[in-house]
Amino acid sequence: MKTIFSNKTFDVLKWVAIVVLPALATFVKMLFPVWGIPYCEQIASTVVAVDFLLGALLGVSTVQYDRARATAAESEAQEMRNIISLDDTFENFGGERDE
Repeated sequence: MKTIFSNKTFDVLKWVAIVVLPALATFVKMLFPVWGIPYCEQIASTVVAVDFLLGALLGVSTVQYDRARATAAESEAQEMRNIISLDDTFENFGGERDE
């Protein structure tokens, strides 16, 4: 299945998007003003924007993965229907099936 990220990369990036980046943005927003560190809003907004972009990429990857799985499952189901159809055809011509 062709996706944007491998499973391991996806899991790491998902953790970064769900845990690390929101925590970092909150940290910056809460502590930078307390310590008088400049550009608090700009840094926090940038972190949130990066998190949003990462979330979008992870969403695209998930859609691709789900479509690939659905296509593979449909191909397998069609293959099974073809096998069953061949078995029925063989029996209709008086053949005996090996079991």
